[in-house]
Amino acid sequence: MASTETPHDERHEDDDLIYLRSHLNTTNSDYFVVANQRANLSAELANRIEQTMSLVFIGSIIIVVVSIIIVIGSIIMFSFIYLVLICSIMIGLWFLLSILWG
Repeated sequence: MASTETPHDERHEDDDLIYLRSHLNTTNSDYFVVANQRANLSAELANRIEQTMSLVFIGSIIIVVVSIIIVIGSIIMFSFIYLVLICSIMIGLWFLLSILWG
């Protein structure tokens, strides 16, 4: 059958080969474009993850500092409340003793 092929058929096959080669070259260039886009997206994603992790780290430091301030403030407030309570009890006892001994 190969001997019965006409030059027109050979030219048609050459056109098909040219088309296939150009399609393969386009596919390769598309592959490199897609690979480049994926690399860019991966780099952008890595940057966003790094920014998020730094924000999480800063946020955790802020939470720890605020928690320490709250604990210290509550200790001071409770000690102040206990001081006021003790003073009021002592003043009340002083008035009670002054009335009783009066």
